[in-house]
Amino acid sequence: MPFLRFLPWELFPFYFISPVNYSKKDKMYSPFSGVEVNGWILPLLGVTAGATSGFWGVGGGWVITPALFILGLPMNLAIGTSLSFIYAQGIISSLKHREMGNINFPVGFLILIGMIPSVELGVRTVDFLTRKGNVDTFLGYFYIFFLFLIFLLTFKESYNAKKRKEEITFSLKDKCFLLRMPPILKLSGEEYSLWSILITGMLGGFFSGLLGIGGGILYLPLMVYVLGLPTKTAVGTSLFNTVLAGVFGTFSHAYQGNVDLLYGLLLLFGGVIGARLGALATKYTTGANIRFLFSLGVGATCLAVLLKMLQAFWASFSLIMGVAGGMSIVVIYYLIKGKYGKGLHKLG
Repeated sequence: MPFLRFLPWELFPFYFISPVNYSKKDKMYSPFSGVEVNGWILPLLGVTAGATSGFWGVGGGWVITPALFILGLPMNLAIGTSLSFIYAQGIISSLKHREMGNINFPVGFLILIGMIPSVELGVRTVDFLTRKGNVDTFLGYFYIFFLFLIFLLTFKESYNAKKRKEEITFSLKDKCFLLRMPPILKLSGEEYSLWSILITGMLGGFFSGLLGIGGGILYLPLMVYVLGLPTKTAVGTSLFNTVLAGVFGTFSHAYQGNVDLLYGLLLLFGGVIGARLGALATKYTTGANIRFLFSLGVGATCLAVLLKMLQAFWASFSLIMGVAGGMSIVVIYYLIKGKYGKGLHKLG
């Protein structure tokens, strides 16, 4: 609309994303990171990350951190900004999962005991690597290795579960002596070793602070394969702990100057919408399907980060956005299928 060109956009608080400014520069500049990004990408990325977060309980960091890194933010800012997004949209997803009874609060609070100190350890590790000057290379390749291991485990197990039409085909809870050591606690009708809960919290917390993933990408398999939680309960409880991890990680990274506030707010704008949709979609599918799709998302993200490290920017960016968008379509599919099937059942 031509008349927009005559408005005094410089006087508006959001001049950096105004239609006129966008058409002139085609990019939005953030003074926090000094990086320019196309204005439409971040809210769209927020929607897709929010949808997968609510569906998998992973906080969205599996998409946000590598995507921001691919878009040009230094790894320390990508991690800190990702955690700020995870914390805010995780609250939205957790509230929806609470309505559906998918959160084991006693287990979640005990995981917090092991999580708090290990989150800070992860943050301090990032700060140390940043000062050494090799944070992008080290964390980039470590991220690839970390994601690949999770992909192998979850893909094989969930594929077998789908094939056999079983809820789960692999569990460490009854096989590892350490996970059965006293003290044994009875929580929500199930028995857990205190050590297994603390180990879950420590591992998830450390990788939350180190990689900006909220811990959820590790909490989901740990809660299913180590603690023995049902997948949907693991999703809700993982999100609950992701929020708690995000509190400490976000403020610690902000103190270190690792959060781009502007880009974080734009991500959250879309994340609020996607988070509730993803959480609701878990009602209409099985735990094996959730874990199988989770494994595909992790594997694709691993490949996207590898392509970025090899300087294949557009291939990497296209893959991460394609996976996030594809998983959002799957979420919408389950929502439509569930609502449609429910309507047919009532008619019958």
